[in-house]
Amino acid sequence: MRFFRFSSLLLALGLATTAVAQVTVTYEFPAAQPQGYEDTGLKLTDGVANVTAWGGSEPVDVTPFVGWDSAPATVLFSFSGLVEIHSVTVWLADSDGDAGVFLPESVKFWTDDEGLAEVHEIENPDGSGTTVGFTYSLSGFVTDELWLQASHTDPGEHQWIMMSEVELNYTAVPEPSTYAALFGAVALGAGLVRRRFNKAVRK
Repeated sequence: MRFFRFSSLLLALGLATTAVAQVTVTYEFPAAQPQGYEDTGLKLTDGVANVTAWGGSEPVDVTPFVGWDSAPATVLFSFSGLVEIHSVTVWLADSDGDAGVFLPESVKFWTDDEGLAEVHEIENPDGSGTTVGFTYSLSGFVTDELWLQASHTDPGEHQWIMMSEVELNYTAVPEPSTYAALFGAVALGAGLVRRRFNKAVRK
């Protein structure tokens, strides 16, 4: 019986841990499609944040980039379960207009289910010809979908936004069934401790 209860405890904890840990993320472009730079659905989450110079005399490896011409860069991230998003880092090409590539003036994050929305202004760092990572804290964003939109205030013709990576820092939020499994595991553990304590007292 003791082995059975101990096995049940491990099973409950294992199920709870699995339910929390197995969250995957995908993304799509629901608004204006990226132009000129094909995206197979992995570029923005493949861990490759290109930091090479853009424009000028040096050739540029455009492979990691997704590009929007004269349009907001809009991406919808979908999670396989509920998550709490802590921060997002967006990697954007900064060339101050060289080769038509500009940093957007702002980036907006929002959700459909919770109605949360935040807009952050992008400060253009000194220098140009690099790809820069901008990190934003999104405390309180609990959702299974996250919208991201980087945009120019007044986009001119052929003003490109080039994005190479989006790093999502999040943790899974347990579903009610997971809480039930955790509660059951705790109850089993408490029962085992109580039973051993009672046996020790009777001796």
